Amino acid sequence: MITAALVTLALAAPAQTPPARWACDVAAYGDGVCDCGCKARDIDCEGLNFIHCEVDRCADGEAPWEHQNDQCMASTCGDGWMKANVEACDDQNALASGGCNADCSAVNDGFTCGVGAAGCTALPDAGEGEGEGEGEGEDDADGDGDDAAGCATTPAPLAFALLALWRRRRH
Repeated sequence: MITAALVTLALAAPAQTPPARWACDVAAYGDGVCDCGCKARDIDCEGLNFIHCEVDRCADGEAPWEHQNDQCMASTCGDGWMKANVEACDDQNALASGGCNADCSAVNDGFTCGVGAAGCTALPDAGEGEGEGEGEGEDDADGDGDDAAGCATTPAPLAFALLALWRRRRH
């Protein structure tokens, strides 16, 4: 008899009360799903980085803030958060590499991209995929002194020779 009363009382007990700053539906707080963009941290979120977000409750044009997922920021291509119905992908940069094109409107060939902070990954046997242009991939290693960012670099042997000459002149 007492056991049945305790079960009834436990089932009727309200869910955890959200903090006063909570701006989302009260039922979303402590419901077992990490809700982000609610102005206060959901107890279901393991951390404050947006990688923990399971539900994006930010307004259109906004995304959970990367380092404080209870807050929202303007959603832009390259911010690392793929906003459904706004971007086709977001690989945390505004370059035509890494799985997403430069304006986040299309997934590059050979990649698949997820929603939220999932980013993009190369498909198996896809190599580096399409979409990497000159200066956007790994170092071209052709020895011409032009690295991946298009900046001139001094090859190591030449740099050591110049350093040795400089030291001789100082003494």
